[in-house]
Amino acid sequence: MKRIGVLLLLLCMTTLPSVDSRGAGEVQPSQDSHTVEPGDTLWDVTARVFGDPFLWPRVWSYNPEISNPNWIYPGDVIRFYPSREPLPSRTELIADRREMPQEEEAVEQYEEPEEGPAVELVNTAPADRAPARQVNRFVGLFVTPKELAEAGTLTNGRDDKMLFATGDTVYLSFPKDKQPKPGERYMIYRTLGRVVHPRTKEPYGFMTQVTGFASVEALAEGDVTRARVDSTVVEVERGQYVTPLMEDFFNAVQPKATSAEVAGVVLAVQFDGGVVAGEHQVVFVDKGSSHGLFRGNRLEVVSHGDPYTGKVAGMPNHSIAELMVMQANETASTCLVTQSLREIEPGAMVVSRMQ
Repeated sequence: MKRIGVLLLLLCMTTLPSVDSRGAGEVQPSQDSHTVEPGDTLWDVTARVFGDPFLWPRVWSYNPEISNPNWIYPGDVIRFYPSREPLPSRTELIADRREMPQEEEAVEQYEEPEEGPAVELVNTAPADRAPARQVNRFVGLFVTPKELAEAGTLTNGRDDKMLFATGDTVYLSFPKDKQPKPGERYMIYRTLGRVVHPRTKEPYGFMTQVTGFASVEALAEGDVTRARVDSTVVEVERGQYVTPLMEDFFNAVQPKATSAEVAGVVLAVQFDGGVVAGEHQVVFVDKGSSHGLFRGNRLEVVSHGDPYTGKVAGMPNHSIAELMVMQANETASTCLVTQSLREIEPGAMVVSRMQ
């Protein structure tokens, strides 16, 4: 099956014990805190501190500041708490972040999990550094109709229930020519809405939300494959889609110059289809690997004409934002807005940044 091009920051892995299968007293950190170093990822840090990298979704869920698990920065201090100790209260979280008003929305959306290891992230970087994590979580990718048709489906589970948790046995079905192998890891996702090209008005694909991850255990009788839910990000339900987990999904994205001249448009804003986007939000563009775009490439959003008078004739293009390609599939890319002078709307022109 063709690998879909999400964030969502996020694993060549082996199956390890799940979070939910452990007792509260058994999930203990090996240290009280960790200062992020160059090359660190949330996956690696979680593995070193808890001995189980699959605890990263719970670590991520406890920290509303980490908008994308791909983005943790050198100098940040991550403090860990064993599950038997009380978690920081909502009041304490808000008090600790009073000096960072741009994060208030994330704090208001914080919901304290019932159990598991807790983590508090303390930002020790200079105040003038771009708050690259103060955004909605990057857990969605753009999927073309072709990719959706090639995806597998979570059809049912061993237990008679609609929602599935870590450790549950589920059954997957795949197209005849896309059969999986035991041990392969899959990303589970759901579609959030159809994306229509803002200029041609033709259906172009779907926005998605990553809901969890699963490992194939064995091929069951007939056309159904047995798998185990390794971890969940949000609700994993019957009827959701599955696709092979990209090897670089959780690796930090390294910026690199674009080698091809590309010109396209912004298709939509993540989760908000049709609403304007700003710095540190995710947008989708209508160009992908078949056009010469790859992970880490940079694009510029350009405006033509005078934004005040609306005059176009004789006016040059000027850059209003910069994007970084987080994931590129064949005909579309998922991009993070790294810089923005003003809001970006679907239909805005994008061009490759060659330097």
